[in-house]
Amino acid sequence: MQAWVEAAKKRSLLMNKFKSDLFWIGNWISTGNKAIILYLLGIGIYTTLGFLWGINAPTSIACPKMQSSCYFWRWNKNQVVLPEQAKQLIEEYEKNKVKTKIKPSRRQQRK
Repeated sequence: MQAWVEAAKKRSLLMNKFKSDLFWIGNWISTGNKAIILYLLGIGIYTTLGFLWGINAPTSIACPKMQSSCYFWRWNKNQVVLPEQAKQLIEEYEKNKVKTKIKPSRRQQRK
Protein backbone atom coordinates (compact mmCIF):
# COMPACT_ATOMS: atom_id res chain seq x y z
CA MET A 1 0.00 0.00 0.00
CA GLN A 2 2.81 2.37 0.90
CA ALA A 3 4.58 1.69 -2.43
CA TRP A 4 1.40 2.62 -4.26
CA VAL A 5 1.14 5.92 -2.34
CA GLU A 6 4.79 6.74 -3.07
CA ALA A 7 4.30 5.96 -6.79
CA ALA A 8 1.24 8.24 -6.84
CA LYS A 9 3.28 11.06 -5.23
CA LYS A 10 6.05 10.60 -7.82
CA ARG A 11 3.50 10.72 -10.64
CA SER A 12 2.01 13.87 -9.15
CA LEU A 13 5.44 15.53 -8.85
CA LEU A 14 6.35 14.59 -12.43
CA MET A 15 3.02 15.94 -13.72
CA ASN A 16 3.49 19.22 -11.86
CA LYS A 17 7.06 19.52 -13.20
CA PHE A 18 5.81 18.83 -16.73
CA LYS A 19 3.11 21.52 -16.38
CA SER A 20 5.56 24.10 -15.07
CA ASP A 21 8.07 23.29 -17.84
CA LEU A 22 5.33 23.52 -20.45
CA PHE A 23 4.21 26.92 -19.18
CA TRP A 24 7.83 28.10 -19.05
CA ILE A 25 8.40 27.05 -22.69
CA GLY A 26 5.15 28.73 -23.75
CA ASN A 27 6.13 31.93 -21.97
CA TRP A 28 9.64 31.82 -23.45
CA ILE A 29 8.30 31.36 -26.98
CA SER A 30 5.64 34.05 -26.74
CA THR A 31 7.93 36.83 -25.50
CA GLY A 32 10.33 38.85 -27.59
CA ASN A 33 12.03 37.98 -30.85
CA LYS A 34 12.05 34.26 -30.16
CA ALA A 35 8.43 33.97 -31.26
CA ILE A 36 9.15 35.75 -34.54
CA ILE A 37 12.21 33.57 -35.19
CA LEU A 38 10.27 30.36 -34.50
CA TYR A 39 7.38 31.56 -36.66
CA LEU A 40 9.68 32.37 -39.58
CA LEU A 41 11.52 29.08 -39.10
CA GLY A 42 8.20 27.21 -39.27
CA ILE A 43 7.18 29.08 -42.41
CA GLY A 44 10.55 28.26 -43.98
CA ILE A 45 10.27 24.56 -43.15
CA TYR A 46 6.72 24.24 -44.49
CA THR A 47 7.57 26.22 -47.63
CA THR A 48 10.55 23.96 -48.31
CA LEU A 49 8.48 20.82 -47.74
CA GLY A 50 5.75 22.18 -50.02
CA PHE A 51 8.31 22.95 -52.74
CA LEU A 52 9.80 19.45 -52.51
CA TRP A 53 6.35 17.86 -52.57
CA GLY A 54 5.37 19.97 -55.58
CA ILE A 55 8.47 18.89 -57.51
CA ASN A 56 8.19 15.20 -56.57
CA ALA A 57 4.41 14.61 -56.48
CA PRO A 58 3.76 14.39 -60.26
CA THR A 59 4.46 11.00 -61.76
CA SER A 60 6.47 12.57 -64.55
CA ILE A 61 7.76 16.08 -65.04
CA ALA A 62 9.54 17.85 -67.88
CA CYS A 63 12.86 19.52 -67.03
CA PRO A 64 14.83 21.72 -69.44
CA LYS A 65 18.16 19.96 -68.91
CA MET A 66 20.03 17.63 -66.56
CA GLN A 67 21.90 20.50 -64.88
CA SER A 68 18.66 22.31 -63.92
CA SER A 69 17.38 22.64 -60.36
CA CYS A 70 14.21 20.84 -61.47
CA TYR A 71 16.27 17.72 -62.20
CA PHE A 72 18.43 18.17 -59.10
CA TRP A 73 15.52 18.26 -56.61
CA ARG A 74 13.70 15.32 -58.21
CA TRP A 75 14.01 12.13 -56.11
CA ASN A 76 13.04 9.65 -58.85
CA LYS A 77 15.10 10.86 -61.78
CA ASN A 78 13.81 8.03 -64.02
CA GLN A 79 10.48 9.85 -64.32
CA VAL A 80 12.00 13.09 -65.63
CA VAL A 81 11.35 13.92 -69.28
CA LEU A 82 14.17 15.85 -70.94
CA PRO A 83 13.72 17.79 -74.24
CA GLU A 84 15.39 15.12 -76.37
CA GLN A 85 13.17 12.45 -74.78
CA ALA A 86 10.07 14.58 -75.35
CA LYS A 87 10.57 14.50 -79.12
CA GLN A 88 10.94 10.71 -79.04
CA LEU A 89 7.82 10.32 -76.87
CA ILE A 90 5.77 12.49 -79.24
CA GLU A 91 6.94 10.46 -82.24
CA GLU A 92 6.02 7.19 -80.49
CA TYR A 93 2.62 8.63 -79.57
CA GLU A 94 1.96 9.67 -83.18
CA LYS A 95 2.94 6.19 -84.45
CA ASN A 96 0.65 4.46 -81.96
CA LYS A 97 -2.19 6.87 -82.71
CA VAL A 98 -2.08 5.98 -86.41
CA LYS A 99 -1.91 2.22 -85.69
CA THR A 100 -4.94 2.13 -83.41
CA LYS A 101 -7.87 3.50 -85.32
CA ILE A 102 -10.92 4.17 -83.22
CA LYS A 103 -14.06 2.47 -84.43
CA PRO A 104 -17.01 4.82 -84.78
CA SER A 105 -19.74 4.37 -82.25
CA ARG A 106 -23.16 2.99 -83.23
CA ARG A 107 -24.70 6.45 -83.00
CA GLN A 108 -22.26 7.77 -85.59
CA GLN A 109 -22.89 4.78 -87.87
CA ARG A 110 -26.68 5.42 -87.91
CA LYS A 111 -26.30 9.00 -89.15
